[in-house]
Amino acid sequence: MKVQQERFVLIRVLMVIISMTLAASFVLAQASSGSLHGQVTDPSGAAITNANVVMTPATGAPITVQSNGQGMYEFKGLAPGTYTLNVVADGFNLFENDNVQLTAQAIRSVQEARETEALGSLQRAEELLARVHDEALPPKRREEVDRRLWWGYNRLGARRVESGEFEDAIEPLFRALRLAPVGTERHAETRAALVRAFEGLVDARALEIRQRADDGDREAAVVETDRLWARLTGARARGREEHDLAVASAMVRRLFDELGLTRE
Repeated sequence: MKVQQERFVLIRVLMVIISMTLAASFVLAQASSGSLHGQVTDPSGAAITNANVVMTPATGAPITVQSNGQGMYEFKGLAPGTYTLNVVADGFNLFENDNVQLTAQAIRSVQEARETEALGSLQRAEELLARVHDEALPPKRREEVDRRLWWGYNRLGARRVESGEFEDAIEPLFRALRLAPVGTERHAETRAALVRAFEGLVDARALEIRQRADDGDREAAVVETDRLWARLTGARARGREEHDLAVASAMVRRLFDELGLTRE
C-alpha cells in the first residue's frame, strides 16, 4: 500500500505542475510573479491534511506551506525561475520533482512576440498529462486541464494567424483540435482559425510561386506548388475534412493549371 500511496502522490503533484504551468503562463499575464496551488490526496481521493509542501528555488531559501483540511495548499509571490517541489506527509515517502518551471516569464515572452517559450510550456504540460493513467485522474480534472491546453494552443495559433504567420499557426491549432473534451463550440473556433491559416499560407505562397514562374524558373514553381499540395494532403490525413480545405485546395489547383499540370 505504501508504494501505491507514493505513486498517487506523484501523479497528483504532476497535475499540480500542469495546472501551475498553464495558469502562470496564461492567466497571470500582467504579473511579475507567479502562484501555485493544488491538492494532496491519498489513493482513494481523500484529502491529506497537514502535508508539508516545499518549493525550493535554485538560489535562496525554501518556502514551506501545509495542506489544509481539504488537502489544499497555495504558494503566492513566487518569482519566475526554476524550483524543486517536495511533498512530505505521514505514511508517504518523500516526493521530489526537479525543474518545476514557473512561467510568468513565458507570458512576458508571448507579449513580446517570443511565443516559442510558451509553446514549449504547453507541450511539456501535455506530455505530463499523457503520462497520467485515466484511473488516477478524475474526469473533471482532466477536462479542466484539456480546456487550459486548448486555450493556450488556440490563442497562440489565432494570434499567429492575425499577424500573418500562417505556417507557424498551423501546428498549435492542430494540437488544440486534438483535445476532444473541450466542446464543439471551442473546436469550431479552432477549426475556423485553421482554415484561415491554410488559406493565408496558400495565398502568400501563390504570389511567390507565380513570381518564380514569371522569372522563368518553372521547375522551382512546380516544386513549391507540390509542397503546398502535400501540406493540404497532410492536413486531410490528420482529420481535416475536404470542405475545410476547399478554398485552399482550389487555389493550389489553379496554380497547377497555370503551370500546365494536373492534380486529382
